[in-house]
Amino acid sequence: VEILRCQSPLEPRVAPFMASGALLDEVLQLGIPLTPLGLTRDLKRLGRDFPRAAQRTMALCRIPGSILHAHMWHADMFCRVVGAFTHTPVVSTYQLAQMPVWRTQLDRWTRKWLGARIAVSEDVKGFIQRELGGEVQVQVIPNAVRPVEVLPKSEARARLELPVEAPVIGCLARVDPQKDPALFAEVYLRAKSSCPALLAVWMGAGSPSLTQVLKRAGVLTVGYQPDGSRLLSALDVHVFCSRVEGLSLSLLECWSAGVPVVATAVPGFSGVIHPGVNG
Repeated sequence: VEILRCQSPLEPRVAPFMASGALLDEVLQLGIPLTPLGLTRDLKRLGRDFPRAAQRTMALCRIPGSILHAHMWHADMFCRVVGAFTHTPVVSTYQLAQMPVWRTQLDRWTRKWLGARIAVSEDVKGFIQRELGGEVQVQVIPNAVRPVEVLPKSEARARLELPVEAPVIGCLARVDPQKDPALFAEVYLRAKSSCPALLAVWMGAGSPSLTQVLKRAGVLTVGYQPDGSRLLSALDVHVFCSRVEGLSLSLLECWSAGVPVVATAVPGFSGVIHPGVNG
């Protein structure tokens, strides 16, 4: 969405896998044409839906000067296949400083179909070149966020139904294994044993089973918050427990909002967080 806001001679078109969502609403408000591909995460339907989605994407590629740009690995592989058939350049943005072995192998097999690689941080670039070879060309374009205008602390806590005076840790992220909510729950319980008044909140939606892990530990789960970055002022410390990152947008929002951060020493964090300086 931020790329689409830029003034450019290009005429971008967005072909989302899913047909709805808050980000797509923003794209529509910008007046960008949408071509939903009608794909889902349901593997049983993928074989039936894939040809139709490929046909729609190929139609877009007939526009002179077309470039396919993908951000997520499954969309990346889809674009490489379509690009190979239509002789359309493909640009891929790598978001994480780690991938499963099978994905790295798939990347090697399809590398000839890729025109350019973008990494969101130096950590991600280093990972790509270690896995695929130092001769691989990678352009670093760091993630960025707009300045965060947070709500007053009392108002943010009222929105989340948190007492104003209590110490609060929290996390603004989707609930999935990469973000390791189970570790967050463990951290909270350990910290609470030393500070009984401590409260914890998780802002984000995702895995029902991992959400239950958070709830069993006493973490307040408030689901997806459209203006979650404005609520960061409710936290005394933001705790990141991710197993791997690229350059976390929530981290950048915390820095913008002046919220202290604690994070796991994993790729994506270790290259940008300097202990005692900015986290």
